[in-house]
Amino acid sequence: MKFERLAFIQSFYTLLSKFSGYVRDIFLAYFIGANILADIFFMALRIPVAFKILLSEETFNAAYIPIFGKVADGNNFQKKYHLAHQLMMATLIIIIPLVVVAEIYMPNILSLLSKNIQDQETMNLFVKSSRIIFPYVIFIGISSILVGTLNTYGRFALTASLPLLINISIILSCFLFPVIPGDLITTLSCSVIFGCVIQFIALLYALKDQFFFQHLYENILNLKRDFLIIKSFMVLLWPTLLASTIIFLNLIFGIIIASKDVGGVSLLYYSERIFYLPLTLIGISIGIVLLPVMSVKNILKDHKAIQKLHEKAYRLSIISILPISLVLIFLSKDIITLFFYRGVFELGAVTKSTLALNLYLLGLPAAVIVKILIPYLYAISQPKLALKTIALSTLSCLILTIIFFQIIGFLSVPLGLSIASWINMFLLFKIHYKLNTFSLNSSLIIYTLKSAFFALFLFCFLIAIDEKLSYFILNDLFKIIIELFLILIPSMYFVYKMEVDLYRKFIIVLRNFFKIV
Repeated sequence: MKFERLAFIQSFYTLLSKFSGYVRDIFLAYFIGANILADIFFMALRIPVAFKILLSEETFNAAYIPIFGKVADGNNFQKKYHLAHQLMMATLIIIIPLVVVAEIYMPNILSLLSKNIQDQETMNLFVKSSRIIFPYVIFIGISSILVGTLNTYGRFALTASLPLLINISIILSCFLFPVIPGDLITTLSCSVIFGCVIQFIALLYALKDQFFFQHLYENILNLKRDFLIIKSFMVLLWPTLLASTIIFLNLIFGIIIASKDVGGVSLLYYSERIFYLPLTLIGISIGIVLLPVMSVKNILKDHKAIQKLHEKAYRLSIISILPISLVLIFLSKDIITLFFYRGVFELGAVTKSTLALNLYLLGLPAAVIVKILIPYLYAISQPKLALKTIALSTLSCLILTIIFFQIIGFLSVPLGLSIASWINMFLLFKIHYKLNTFSLNSSLIIYTLKSAFFALFLFCFLIAIDEKLSYFILNDLFKIIIELFLILIPSMYFVYKMEVDLYRKFIIVLRNFFKIV
């Protein structure tokens, strides 16, 4: 597998999905804004989405891909997919009862997240919306196995574009609201489940020939065969799952803290949407690609190859994320205003959401580096090391959130997360130094400093031109486009001087894009 090419594919299709997500959020901001109804929908959505942390490409597949990759080295088709088929059955056996119990006791569960809901009618709507959306967990569990199988073979395009389908479903529901009986929140909740079904159908179609129609029923019913493979998977899974559970509980804790301020959950949601764009395009995309690449046997045995991969991933990350972080901090208010300042999303919400976004961005560089350093620990079947760093950083996040909440309210959630990201990064540096798989040598330190100084240059440049542009351009969209175009030229020159190979590949991508257009 060619690491750079796969990373470009993952990032490109992730960008399409993220763009559709922003279009979706524009509609949501217009129709429901940042109020108690918005909190109801976002909290109902975030509960099953939080479960996605337990079963996503970064967690469940951290155990699945290394084991499946080793089995897939052979030519025995039935043996390749036996693990996947049995995991599908085990997932359904575990998740379906969980969903049933959660549906029954949903009012009791939601009582923890509804401190600011006073009237019974609003609470009933919250319960109804949550009951509609929660079966999303079943699709998350099954889809994670299918996504891991596709990623093992380097098929990242479909898996990265899956969120596009749910986003389209939600957008269509906004258009259909006037002609569909019922309230908007219920309609939006139903659209989430409809999008999940479409995602699942797309995955089934992608794997229909080699995955489902050969030996499926035999493999599902024969649970005792290849016991050692299943055992190896479980040994990898439990610390990975525990680490994900810690992250999941931290997310739920953040929701509970934010819900104490009216509109806090939705305000954090809107700012997170901007924050997760660079994190996903750079950190998560590179991490997703690194895991199957590093899981190949001949690479795992070569420490120099691992060091080279880590250094390449670090350079690609740092040259992009430092400038992006400072540029986003400068443009944060304009971006929030452009995307969400309409309908019932008023100016006060813009100010609060901008503050939350800036606090998230303070930890963005560290969060990206964490994403590229963790995959190797899973590839070498050492998830306990990752668990240790996640547990310590999450504990610090909880403590900091509680301390700062008394001072800055719901803004303590992004601030605590940012500080915890830096703690996690330094812990991973220490582990990789001991493993002799990555270290910040003098060349990488110089590389980092150059990228940091260039980021500061862009920040100062934007300060100099923003005031002048404001006199002539009143439209925020046009001003942002002009500012981004003006910083693109020095950015391309900087990339050319620092990473000429990356520059050439980027030029090739642009040429191919304009040929298609």
